[in-house]
Amino acid sequence: MRGLYEILLYWNKNLKVFIAEIPALGAKVDGLTYEEALKKAESHIYHQMHGRFC
Repeated sequence: MRGLYEILLYWNKNLKVFIAEIPALGAKVDGLTYEEALKKAESHIYHQMHGRFC
């Protein structure tokens, strides 16, 4: 199964973390850096596609 997923990345001033949203999956993850949040989002997508949960 292959798919393309939009990832929205932004800084949350209140929490002081980057948020990565995956709208198609209704998921949000966070990270202390942009790269960490993106990596977590990619991992979440991978696990959803392969039937495992993060």
